[in-house]
Amino acid sequence: MKTVARDRDRPLLRAGIAAIALMCAMADGVCAQTANPNLWVADGAVNSIAASGGTLYLGGVFTAVGPATGTCVPVDRTTGAPDLSFPRIAGTVYAVAEDGSGGWFLGGDIVSAGGLPRGNLVHITADLQVDGWAPITNGTVRCIAVSAGTVYVGGQFATVNGSPRPYLAAIDAATGAVTEWNPSPDNEVHALAVDGTTIYAGGNFTVLDGQPRSRIAAIDAGSALPTDWYPPGGANNEVDVLAVSGGRVYAGGWFDLLGGQSRVGLGSIYVNGGSTTDWNASVVGYPARVATLAITGSTVYVGGTFSYMGGLARGSVAALDAATGIPTAWNPGANNAVYSLALSGSTVYIGGFFTTLGGQPRPCLGAVDAITGSVTSWSPRASATVNALIVNATSVLAGGSFASVGTQPRSRLAAFDAVTGMVTAWNPAPDGGINALAVSGSRVFVGGAFANIAGQPRGRIAALDAATGSALSWNPGADNAVDCIAVSGATVYVGGVFSQIGGWVRNGIAAIPTDGPGYAIPGWNPNAAGGVFTLAVSGSTVYAGGGFTSIGGQPRNRIAALDASTGLATSWNPNASSTVFSLAMSGSTVYAGGQFSSIGGKSRSRIAALDATTGLATSWNPGATGTEVRTLALSGTTLFAGGSFATMGGLLRDNLAAIDVGTGVPTDWSPDANGNIMTLAQDGSTMYTGGTFTNICDAPQACIAAIETGVASAPEPRTGAPGSLALENRPNPFRTTTTFRYAVPTAGRARMEVFDLSGRRVATPVSDLWVTAGEHQVEFRPVGLASGVYVGRLQAGDRTVIRRLVVVR
Repeated sequence: MKTVARDRDRPLLRAGIAAIALMCAMADGVCAQTANPNLWVADGAVNSIAASGGTLYLGGVFTAVGPATGTCVPVDRTTGAPDLSFPRIAGTVYAVAEDGSGGWFLGGDIVSAGGLPRGNLVHITADLQVDGWAPITNGTVRCIAVSAGTVYVGGQFATVNGSPRPYLAAIDAATGAVTEWNPSPDNEVHALAVDGTTIYAGGNFTVLDGQPRSRIAAIDAGSALPTDWYPPGGANNEVDVLAVSGGRVYAGGWFDLLGGQSRVGLGSIYVNGGSTTDWNASVVGYPARVATLAITGSTVYVGGTFSYMGGLARGSVAALDAATGIPTAWNPGANNAVYSLALSGSTVYIGGFFTTLGGQPRPCLGAVDAITGSVTSWSPRASATVNALIVNATSVLAGGSFASVGTQPRSRLAAFDAVTGMVTAWNPAPDGGINALAVSGSRVFVGGAFANIAGQPRGRIAALDAATGSALSWNPGADNAVDCIAVSGATVYVGGVFSQIGGWVRNGIAAIPTDGPGYAIPGWNPNAAGGVFTLAVSGSTVYAGGGFTSIGGQPRNRIAALDASTGLATSWNPNASSTVFSLAMSGSTVYAGGQFSSIGGKSRSRIAALDATTGLATSWNPGATGTEVRTLALSGTTLFAGGSFATMGGLLRDNLAAIDVGTGVPTDWSPDANGNIMTLAQDGSTMYTGGTFTNICDAPQACIAAIETGVASAPEPRTGAPGSLALENRPNPFRTTTTFRYAVPTAGRARMEVFDLSGRRVATPVSDLWVTAGEHQVEFRPVGLASGVYVGRLQAGDRTVIRRLVVVR
């Protein structure tokens, strides 16, 4: 008999859903693994990792490394040090506001705080705790203003807590419940300012509550109706910042008309009457945009993207006379965009996307004397953009897209202490990217695209002292990029896209003695027709993978086995259909990862196991859906795989998976990285992973992470113990797709439905399907569903189980 949610059932269903939503709407994330929070992070891609003797070497295209602070952190006003006890925020922070009790409200594209899932809004208490305040918007929060127990939020969302609140909403500061206040602008809100019972809003809207209001408006805090205040014609383009001071509303953005007057990027409007004042700073730039304002006394501090202000050269930051609009002599100058300003006493704190301030190196965050414009010694060094600042007595709260505050410069190469996770003094500073690392004794062999390293000319390959980082005399020199290195005994095997190396013509692959000046071995010349991207040595055989079509004197598509003595290809010929990026050896098996769809005579999606004798694919076949498997690491009976994929073995595995080498079935080890995995390195029970991700294991950990592998073996199915009815979905929260895994105790009909918080059924992933006892799964795409909390309900026989779902667009 079909189960139908009849009208008489709806009150009970709504009550049940509401109770479940209150209890578990913001429960812990589902990632079972934990990334070591003490390991420092990088500000750019990590392409290669090598662990040796308590030291972790990493290479890539980064320029700095630092502690994993997350995207919002208080910074000491004296020392510039970040407060690492602050809950780590994952996801970009665009707005911060004080709660009036020593804590803060944060808004942006936020996915978690202190390990707890959040839907773009977070409250951090004065004692640095993530409290239960957890409203959910279905899009980005761009601005926040707090007044009289209410948190006003604007942005790119359509709903808050599942209720329609397009672009602008009011939320109870204590409970997180959305209020009835609903001005309903027709487009994005980027700026808010509160003045008594009036809420000023700016953005891209042209209509507010059915009334014409072009990008700027005043709204009654009680009725949510637009007031009569309205500069004639509004603004002709986006308004991004508002501030109220001295009877004026100051507005900044992309516009060049404000209230019918020519005002490029910046202007002011009288609070009384709504007419545009004569105040006109004449912003010039490409683009000419004002993104932030800070006002004190008779001075208006301005930041954005501009080169001139009032006819005077001003690099993205300026100070203007509040009465006349004429720039003062204050002129620190930033070399790129300024997005945030905060004032405290005689200091102006500045955040943005710049690298220098007043000619001094101040990546993304600095401080300037409010009178003289001279840059102070305060230099926290953020790894990326700072969007928002708030100052209190002891610290500056900074929010943005950065992964770290307190970074140290490390150009493309760094070494971390494996125990503390902190950077060491080792600093060879190559002038080009690093693609490959290999440690042998006291030497670190590096390959990439550099021309100089450790102050010495070295063409794309070098040997460095593992302790000091100095360049050793070994110097083969390649004419193009080196992509992989494998050391075996007294030989360094090198692959890449070069045509000359070690003084000899060598296309894509070469062998070089570890001792001596670095000349290529004369008789070993496989001569690859295409790039070689991975190498693995086993006994007297060198396995090579890449994009080549011939190697070792034979046609070989992208994978081959070469004689270690002669360089000639053996008869082993798996014939991959596309690029091979990684190889791993285990006894009589060669594991391969790449972009191929067939290899070893079988259809194999991105990953395969090959017989080391015949070259044929074995029955082992997890299969990945996505672009590629980029890296492999074998540890005992588990093969770890990283790359750019969504599933492995039919299970959700975001870019990183562990696979049983016997069965080909992924284990429950699933760190869920939100970006590509480029490299893996095992050290004891720790798996180090590098790539382009910013979040992994539901935590902010950018480009490099250390994850324990002790949980890699498969436990009991997480959908429930044998004989139980159970339901889970991963990922959760999710944006575009999630996969339900469900277990039923006996064969029969099962029905799975998804409801919104009003009790309305919005989807039926499983519709009265006859299923066998055991585990099953089904993919679910929330087509047409807005961001918010939903409830999944599984019914089988007379039993029911409910699961909380969070859609975050």
